Amino acid sequence: MSQILPIQWEPKYSVHVPIIDTQHRKLFDIVNGLIEDLESGAEDLLPPIRDMVDYLATHFHQEDIVMMEAQFPGYMKHNDDHQRFIRKVEDFLRAYQEGDKDLGTKMVLFMKDWLYNHTTKMDMLYADHLLKNAERLKRSGKIKLDF
Repeated sequence: MSQILPIQWEPKYSVHVPIIDTQHRKLFDIVNGLIEDLESGAEDLLPPIRDMVDYLATHFHQEDIVMMEAQFPGYMKHNDDHQRFIRKVEDFLRAYQEGDKDLGTKMVLFMKDWLYNHTTKMDMLYADHLLKNAERLKRSGKIKLDF
């Protein structure tokens, strides 16, 4: 089995909302933990995957709040991407629970790639919107920004 490389959060991936950046760093850590579990031959990946899905639900909710408060025009497309991810993971989990243990690697790779691409590309779209509207958002006081 080839080694799956971990993902590394970098400051350039910041959306400049401290709570979201903290959650993104934690999600990278969770995915890296899943990679470690998979590569160490863990028998059951279900508990850590469920933990990630639970944490993602909290994170997606927080992002939704930020995007709605900021009146981000790409909100619906962004939210659709979240929903597609959830459906894909639910499909993986069903097959995994039915005994398809080979899905572990595919599932972890999918989660790693999706998380990395989503946070470093799609999330940057609303980060740009926040930056362009920083003065209005700071005046509203509804979103805590770090710029």
